This record gives sequence, C-alpha cells and structure tokens, in this order.
Amino acid sequence: MNTEYFSTPRTPKNYQNTFVCYNCNQPGHKARDCYKTPHKLKQCFQCHRYGHIAQDCTTPNYQFQYTNNTGKSMNHRKAPASQVVQKVFPDVRQTSARSSSNPNTQTRKSTVKHISSDQRIKAHRGNHNTHLEVLANELFCDIFQYLSIGDLLKAFYELNSRFKALVLGHSCLYHLDFDSISKSDLITIFQQHIPLIKNQIVSVRVSDRNYAMKQTKLLVLHGLNLRNFDQLRSFTLCHVRCEQTMDTIMLALSRLSHVTHLKIIKCHSSFNYQESTKLSNIIWSLPKLTHVYLDTEQYKFYCPEKQSLSLEYVAIVGHRCLLHEIARLLTKTPRLCGLSIRHCDLNDNQFFSAPVLSMTTLKLYDIRSRPMLMNLLQTMNNLHHLTVETFYNNFDGYQWEEIITNYLPKLRVFRLKMDIQYIGIMNNEEQTDILLDSFRTHFWLDEHQWFVRCHRKLQLTHSDILLYTVPLLFKNINIDTMRCPYKSTCPTDNI
Repeated sequence: MNTEYFSTPRTPKNYQNTFVCYNCNQPGHKARDCYKTPHKLKQCFQCHRYGHIAQDCTTPNYQFQYTNNTGKSMNHRKAPASQVVQKVFPDVRQTSARSSSNPNTQTRKSTVKHISSDQRIKAHRGNHNTHLEVLANELFCDIFQYLSIGDLLKAFYELNSRFKALVLGHSCLYHLDFDSISKSDLITIFQQHIPLIKNQIVSVRVSDRNYAMKQTKLLVLHGLNLRNFDQLRSFTLCHVRCEQTMDTIMLALSRLSHVTHLKIIKCHSSFNYQESTKLSNIIWSLPKLTHVYLDTEQYKFYCPEKQSLSLEYVAIVGHRCLLHEIARLLTKTPRLCGLSIRHCDLNDNQFFSAPVLSMTTLKLYDIRSRPMLMNLLQTMNNLHHLTVETFYNNFDGYQWEEIITNYLPKLRVFRLKMDIQYIGIMNNEEQTDILLDSFRTHFWLDEHQWFVRCHRKLQLTHSDILLYTVPLLFKNINIDTMRCPYKSTCPTDNI
C-alpha cells in the first residue's frame, strides 16, 4: 500500500466496534482511516489479507483432502473444518481461546495440542495425495522393489484404499530382508502383513547377527511356514549359532520345492559327520535349486550322497576341500557350470583324470599345492572364467602362459593373485623385475591385454611379493604389502 495515503491525519469513522484496525489493533475503525503511523504491512498466505501472518490467521484451513462415508474422495475446499481435523488428526483435542491482546476482539483461535510426528506425517501425506494418485500402478510396483518390507508397509499400506490394494495385489513381488527391522516391527509384519502377501514373496533373508533379537526364533515362534510361500525363489540364512534352531531350519529347507538360490552364511553350528551329510543331502535334493552358496567356518562340508540334476553353481567358501571331495562333488553334480572352493592342504596328492566338460567358471582360493592346481586345470578344457589365489607357489608369466595355451584354450577372463616369498640370493629387486618381465610378452599385453601389478616388501631375511591382475578383485589382501611401492605391466599404471 502507498504510505502517502496516511500522510494527512483524518478523523476516524465510527463503525460501532464492528471492525478492528489492522494497523493499531484497535476496534471502531479501519486501517485506511487510522491516524497512527502505518506499520510494515504483513500479508497472510492463507487468506491473502493484510495485517497478520498465516500462523495467526483465524480463517479455517481446508487444504486437506478427505473421504466421505461412501468412500469417494471429496473436494478439499468443501470439507468442513471439523471433518478435516478429525480425519487428519483423529486423536487431537481442539480447544477454543479468545485473543489475549484485546478483550473486545471476537476472534476465536483453534489450538492443537500434542501432535505427534506420525500425525504430522499423515498430514503431509494428505496434502500431497493428489500428486501420488496421478502415477500409474506399474510405476509403484517398480518402486516397491527398491524398498525394504518395513519401509514399504509404513509408507504405503495405510495411505489409502488404492495403495493398500496395490500392496496386496498379485502384480507386486517382494523381497523380505529382516536384517534392519526392529523387533516390534518384525512381530507386526509376521502377525499382520505376511499372511496377506505370502503368495507375492520371492526372497527371504533371515539373520541372527543381532544377539538381542534372534530372527530365526521369532520366525519359529510365530509359525512362519516357508512352505506356504508358493513364489519363494531365494532363501538366505545368516549367523545362526544354535544347533536346535539350525535343525528346525534344515527341516524347513527340505520343503522349499520352488527355491532356486540358497545361501547359508556364517552359520557356526558344530555339526558332526552325520548332521553335515544330512544338510548336504537336503540341499542336493531340492528339485529346482540352481545356485548354492555355503560360507561356514566351524562346520566341515561333506559331499552329499544324493545327486542333483538342477545345480549349476556351487560355492564352498568357509573351509578347505580336498581333491577327492571335489571329484566326488563333481560326480554328484553332473550339470555343474561354476565352482568356487578353498584349498589349503599341502599334502593332498590325490589325482583324478576324468574331464569336466560342463565347467565354464572356476574360482580357487588359498591354493598351496602346485600338483593339485595343475591336475585340476588339466581336466577343465572348457573354462571361460578362471580366478586363482595362490600362496608360495612361484609361477611366473611364462608358466601361466603355457598352462592357458595348452589346457585352457577357451579362457576369456583371468583373475590372478599370488603371494610369493624370495629368500637368499633371490631376495633382490632384480629378481622382482625378472618376474614382472615374464608378464610382458605378446600373450599378456597384446593378445589378451591382461596386466599385472607387483608390490615388494623388503624384510630382514626375505622379501614379500604380491602380484595380481588389475583391477584388484580379491578381498584377502596383506595391507602392509599393499602400501609398498609397486610396478606394473600397464604403461599408464607405473608410479
């Protein structure tokens, strides 16, 4: 407003206390007739009037969309204020208070007390409900794939009838990962939600890593029968240390007829030969299982007595496997395409000569026996992907080139890590350069473009050599050796 309008004082008109001046806050006249110096005017963003701000506005706010008793969504401008507040804040008490600034003021203000954070979230949802409604159901099904089951149910299940039906609909598939869910939420999900979406669950991950809340016991306590999950394709079990719980899980595993992927990670139950063989037989008896990952430390894996015609990829990470166990494993898994094992026995001198034509991917870790490695590679002529981690086996680039050329003609991906010690007259930098030069032939640099990096840590009596292909994809690394300067066969990688 123009302040020149107030420059000349004028006699205020008497409106018989009908109006309140927004300039001096006195009844009986309007702001345009006020004789006092005008203040900086404020405009309310709710009613668009001057003289106050939105938080002091006495005009009811109908910005929330509400639903009538018939289930139809009504226009938010037509909603009575009492219904709006009751819909958005059902547990909130409303009290009316007169303005304390002037006893003659007839203004009534509505004061809302004890508004919790959940109620504010509901108000925020209602304010933006129209924006969500315009999105297609297919888009929400894609979004649901990236949310944990706890966040999904909290955010969408009780939003409105459309999203509740969408969560329960058959077009959405769910991955249950209980690793980051509180105990109260987990019990609620077990009791209320899982029975409604059991036919849409494709993967389950259960972990006992949190000692205060053992999820496997809660699973058994609430009678969660995995056999009722008709669409279950993947099951992961982590950090189980109770033998009784493990026995119960083993019984449940035998009923998972549709599972294709199974992982048992860091389960430290002490199994004897009979229990270990029983677990292996259960796994190898699953009719549709294609991938199994066993990462155990205190439990020794024994080869199964039953044969699996569906298994294609097997990873046994937690303990060592002897060569005769590997040979027996291959006979019990005739369709095996990928194998990942750990071997650290220097006295394993057994051999097998039967070719393994189905094998295309092989990962060998902690290899310490040179004869065992040579014998294993000579029987797998169809390998496309080879990962090898050796300790104290002094293979150079010429020897690896000969092995690959003679026995692995189809190899396309090669990952190598070697830990070597040079003692005595070999403990010098020149010997390290000779090793590195053996990986600089046409075979390595031009034909396959496999580059290696070499670190050397000088000790009093020996040198520790770490050589690996780049990029480095191995987890078991000596950090002290990695901090030492390195040389590389890649022209742009040397320092």
